[in-house]
Amino acid sequence: MPIESPTCFVDLFPGALFALAAEQGHVVLSELFAEEFALVQNAVPKRQHEFAAGRMLARRVMSSLGVAPAAILRDVHGAPVWREGYIGSITHSQGIAAAVASRRESARGVGLDMECRTRPFPWQALDIVAVPREQAWLYGLPQHWRETAAYCVFSAKESIIKCLYSAGLPLLYFTQVTVRMDLQRGCFELCELLGITALNVDMQGRLGWNENYVFTGAWWPEDL
Repeated sequence: MPIESPTCFVDLFPGALFALAAEQGHVVLSELFAEEFALVQNAVPKRQHEFAAGRMLARRVMSSLGVAPAAILRDVHGAPVWREGYIGSITHSQGIAAAVASRRESARGVGLDMECRTRPFPWQALDIVAVPREQAWLYGLPQHWRETAAYCVFSAKESIIKCLYSAGLPLLYFTQVTVRMDLQRGCFELCELLGITALNVDMQGRLGWNENYVFTGAWWPEDL
């Protein structure tokens, strides 16, 4: 896929700390563990295949970390349940799935997100995604940048929320997370957590896009 942005998908995370895999194509549902298939047996075929693709890639990255294949279930919020001592994140969008994982000793949390950008951004929902400062930044951009930038904000917040949740924080709303984007450098930072008591989160975030997708990754290094 032609990359038009500063960051390539494979550069979202430092390879020394994380294992990352992404793939486009068909998956075989029979490769799911029985406990996994039970979670989506009543879902529509599209949802079943997205789920299966994510689990297959999650097992691939866990295998690269030395973990034997095992079922990856989900918690009450639908988030993957990783083997004790490990953290990870799964995402899928319109035919592509990706997964990332790390040993918990290497990072407190990690989040990965990918959004299809071939359809217009739902600007009518901007109030539930971005706070006023972020909205002002978006509308201050040249017209040809706004669509991509809006998807980047949405995706960055998804990655941050996943990252914080994997680190043990409660599941947050988009407007509780404020971000600062740097599209030219392919990165973003968490500015503030609204409604959360004092917490020092020095998170790393990278972003990129190609013709069809926006992709973001966030991680909370263990030593910060």
